[in-house]
Amino acid sequence: MKQTAKLKTLVLSMAMAGSSLAVLAPASVQAGVTGNAGLVSQYIFRGLPQSAGAAAAQAGVDYENESGIYAGLWASEVQDDEIEYDVYGGWSGEVSGVGLSAGVTLYRYTEEVWDKEYDEVNLSASYGGFSLGIDVGNHTGPAVGAEAHDYSVLTASYEYGSVYGLYGITQDFLGEDTDYSWLEVGYSAELAPGADLGLSLINTMGEDTGLGKDGDGDLMMVVGFTKSFDIM
Repeated sequence: MKQTAKLKTLVLSMAMAGSSLAVLAPASVQAGVTGNAGLVSQYIFRGLPQSAGAAAAQAGVDYENESGIYAGLWASEVQDDEIEYDVYGGWSGEVSGVGLSAGVTLYRYTEEVWDKEYDEVNLSASYGGFSLGIDVGNHTGPAVGAEAHDYSVLTASYEYGSVYGLYGITQDFLGEDTDYSWLEVGYSAELAPGADLGLSLINTMGEDTGLGKDGDGDLMMVVGFTKSFDIM
């Protein structure tokens, strides 16, 4: 989830952990295992704060083979002294110049105090710098005994060089009748091979998000550093 094909880029790992944009780019032609580690000023997921405005350490490992099959594990600090860990896998490739991907993502939490598990199906397509994604999932609920509910997330983005813009819409993501949307823009710069520094600005809009007043969220900024490396 937040990768260049399945391997994370900084701006996506900072702002969109778990989004279908994890697999928007076509699969590479080489097989291998890579790792990544980084630090962000705050962890924002689909326009919602996850680390209560505090810095969060993040790390992951990804496998990809020549067929486009990929799998990975990614983890981040969240609030309440918990760790979120995400397990994902699927296929990503290119057909007639169009990047296509299909996969699943399982979101889990070490203590299930801050949140409980999500199970998702992730689909996406891209052409040039434009990308569209849809994530459909089920959430067991943020509290023990809470009712499970289904949700969906739609995203559209455009990437030009080191800059990207994204607009996302959710349906029932936080529970029944909790629709909201968010807008984000970001920039990343390579400091050295495999080392990137990035900046994202996110604004979330929706009466049920708990952000801001009258359905207008506060503008949030994320600055982060990530380092990727080959394992085998």
